[in-house]
Amino acid sequence: MPSDRLSNSVTGQNFQSYLESLHRKYQALRDGNVANYIPELAKANPDWFGIAIATVDGQVFSVGDADHLFTIQSISKVFVQGLALEDHGRDYFLTRVGVEPTGDAFNAIVLDEQSKRPYNPMVNAGAIATTSLIKGNGPTERLNRLLEMFRGYIGHDIFVDASTFMSERTTGDRNRAMAYLMRNFGMIDTNLEEALDLYFQQCSVMVSCRDLAVMAATLANRGVNPVTGDRAVAAGYIRDMLSVMYTCGMYNFAGEWSYRVGLPAKSGVSGGIIVVVPNQIGIAVFSPLLDHRANSVRGVKVCEELSERFELHLFDSSMGCRTFLEKLAQSNPP
Repeated sequence: MPSDRLSNSVTGQNFQSYLESLHRKYQALRDGNVANYIPELAKANPDWFGIAIATVDGQVFSVGDADHLFTIQSISKVFVQGLALEDHGRDYFLTRVGVEPTGDAFNAIVLDEQSKRPYNPMVNAGAIATTSLIKGNGPTERLNRLLEMFRGYIGHDIFVDASTFMSERTTGDRNRAMAYLMRNFGMIDTNLEEALDLYFQQCSVMVSCRDLAVMAATLANRGVNPVTGDRAVAAGYIRDMLSVMYTCGMYNFAGEWSYRVGLPAKSGVSGGIIVVVPNQIGIAVFSPLLDHRANSVRGVKVCEELSERFELHLFDSSMGCRTFLEKLAQSNPP
């Protein structure tokens, strides 16, 4: 990978201008609706819109509402999976949670008929089972371990939004139904209410679009935060996390996403999307207007355009050996 920093170069300025033009292009897009099944999320301003890109050599480019704080929601599932893998290892993890895409909505109450496992850790059932695997002596220690894990990826302290947590907790009957079903089949053997509370708390962690870009870049950088230099997750589990993101991270849009964008990604109902270009960059987009699959409308459009513009699709034959930074150095985006 190139090591030259471009943040003060003409190239970096050109790319910043390109991001600003991309932001203007999609700011006017008003399709979709904000999530309303969690009361706190219904308060989101549909005009919020931020884009951020972090490189594996520590640069961060951003535009729009990139520093606005919002709850991480389902994007948290990726990183909690990494912690569960570190706590138990790959083989044990697979006894509790599968890795198969479902084609169903993220909140479907369905388990694999043979194994009785939830299908993957990106749907709600699988995420709850994954959260139940986090080690700790009591709920406070487990929450502190989660917050410390997120801090490693982001590079600064974070907090749980109490209003969103209570909103999730009081309207979470569907998630409770999933949890009881999984406990019945032995997929959850810890205190069920504590596991659910921890899951609601992880979804209520406050982040910015810029934070998410650095988190995605940490995955792109094989688990090392490119801004702080600290390791956030063991390198050996990056392949597990990215594989599931690629096949399951965009729910029942995962197939078309892989076809059009071709990169590991994860969305959340607060309007965030993260995308990982392995060994190169992390992309994050924030816009609360969601399509019928609960993915950010503007976010999907931005990622499609970035993938096409910079030939980022994993199977793009024209990409050759050129990296994003090399393309950036040789191009002059409009």
